[in-house]
Amino acid sequence: MTRSLPIWIKILVLLNGKEGLQVLGVVFLLSALFLPIIMEGHVTSIRQLSGLLLYFMLAIYWLHLIWKARYDLPTLLEGRITKGNLTYKKWFDRRIMNKRGCDFTYRFTDVSGKEYTTSFQSYKGLELQDEELLIYHPSAPEKALVIEALDSPLRNYILKHWL
Repeated sequence: MTRSLPIWIKILVLLNGKEGLQVLGVVFLLSALFLPIIMEGHVTSIRQLSGLLLYFMLAIYWLHLIWKARYDLPTLLEGRITKGNLTYKKWFDRRIMNKRGCDFTYRFTDVSGKEYTTSFQSYKGLELQDEELLIYHPSAPEKALVIEALDSPLRNYILKHWL
């Protein structure tokens, strides 16, 4: 079953939510600042060189986000929704922006009756239940996505229009 998503949801998925949009904004800002330097073909100071390096690092990071998110779009468009049970949850001490991370593993059964597990890490401080809704692609069920762990615009759209 193929679903349609509004273009703004597709853009959010491809840009990996808010983080990707922030990176995109910074890349556009830096490209506007450093485009004359790039067009002239020369760098006149170390400050300009470091700015160019920052621009290219952010551009590579943005492309990495798109590369990573390209796997999620087919799952969202052609995936099936099912319930999964939490089998493993472990907090770890690595912190990002003063938030602890957590490993989650969910077990679910696809339409053919086979059991699969899917795992992910999150630093969002999610309060996931023992039973959550998952969406999986029939050809790659081990890469299922927990709907509650998706970015809020995408999660709200799925919960409102697909259930």
